[in-house]
Amino acid sequence: MSLTNQQLDTICEHFAETIVAGMSEQEMEQYIYERIFKRLIRYGEEDLLNEIADRYGEQMVEDLIRLVTTRDEYYNR
Repeated sequence: MSLTNQQLDTICEHFAETIVAGMSEQEMEQYIYERIFKRLIRYGEEDLLNEIADRYGEQMVEDLIRLVTTRDEYYNR
């Protein structure tokens, strides 16, 4: 049997709906987290910091930088 691209797309839609319907809230949260993290980890420093600033503002960038640099200073004593 050879399905058309439209038929394959429709099967994908229905199967995706079935998968999501069978997931718990915790599983969905974990899946979303992993997808976002995998996307962000590919960014270079400048792109990552710009993404954060565009979504949450410069204060969030400053807070996150302070968090990681302070933590690194603490552990490198």
